[in-house]
Amino acid sequence: IIALVIVQSLLFALQADQFAWPTLIWLALSCGYVAGASGIVLAHELGHRRALTDRTLARGLLLMLGYGHYAIEHNRGHHRGAASFSDPATARRHEGLWQFLPRYYSGVLRDGVKLSRAAPGKLNEALALLSVTAGLFLLIWHIASWQGLVFCVLQAATAQLLVGAVDYVE
Repeated sequence: IIALVIVQSLLFALQADQFAWPTLIWLALSCGYVAGASGIVLAHELGHRRALTDRTLARGLLLMLGYGHYAIEHNRGHHRGAASFSDPATARRHEGLWQFLPRYYSGVLRDGVKLSRAAPGKLNEALALLSVTAGLFLLIWHIASWQGLVFCVLQAATAQLLVGAVDYVE
């Protein structure tokens, strides 16, 4: 299923310049909803598996959504500090969704980079994943113009908003 979501998103993004703007926006929102509601949930579960193929598929989907660093922070940070004050994915008491989300997104990114830096002499995986996403988005922009880039960004934002809202509730 994850491979299908990745391929579908790539095909839509590469053909985005052929869609009228309203169609493109609704398509990006729809793909972002599917990627956030189903895809990231599956990527989350596959990210916990030992098989390299499973973890690669998980990262592939997260790369399409600009959220590759989530796999690192979630597995190496969140599971160790869940429900603690230092966990960015844990909402504070009486904290509203719109106060939670900026802290959540910045914390997941910050902790993902920090946890990737823990291995001396190795490439920072979180920054490498963000770089691959940026390169992919630039390639899609080059092929499908602004429409392709808008599709990618809107899809990613929708999926990330959905995951952030779910983490807030949990």
